[in-house]
Amino acid sequence: MRKIILFIASLALPGCVSPEILSEKVDQWLFQQFGGLIFDASPELSTKDLHLDSGGLIGQRVIVRGEVLSWGEHGTHLVLGDQSGRLLVVTTGAIDLVKDFSGKNAKVIRVYGKVERGKKGLPYLFALAAIEEGENNS
Repeated sequence: MRKIILFIASLALPGCVSPEILSEKVDQWLFQQFGGLIFDASPELSTKDLHLDSGGLIGQRVIVRGEVLSWGEHGTHLVLGDQSGRLLVVTTGAIDLVKDFSGKNAKVIRVYGKVERGKKGLPYLFALAAIEEGENNS
C-alpha cells in the first residue's frame, strides 16, 4: 500500500520533475513489479548482442535475460549468463535489486538497465531494475 501511495504522489507532482525523469522512474517501478515497460521500448537482447555491438548501444536502455552465475561479495555486481556468453551487471543503481535477490538463489532474472563500456572496452549493464522469472517462463 505504501508503494502505491508513493507512486500516486510522484504522479501528482509533474511540475517538480521533468516528464523524462518521471517516465523513467515509472518504467523502473513497473519493470520491478510486473516485468514490463510503458514509456520505453527497450529491446530484449542476449549477451552476444551486447558483446558484438560496435558502440551503437552505449547509453541505451535494454533488457537482458539470463541466469545469475555469481554475486559480488558486497552486492555491488553480479554476473549474468545465457547460452551465448556472460555479462557483468552493476547493481549500485538499484538498491532494491540487492535486497530482493542477494539472499535468494534466483535462477533466471530479467534485468532492465543501461549499456556502458568498461576500461577495456567490454560492455556491462548498469542495472535499473530486475525481476525474477519462474522456472516455467520462457
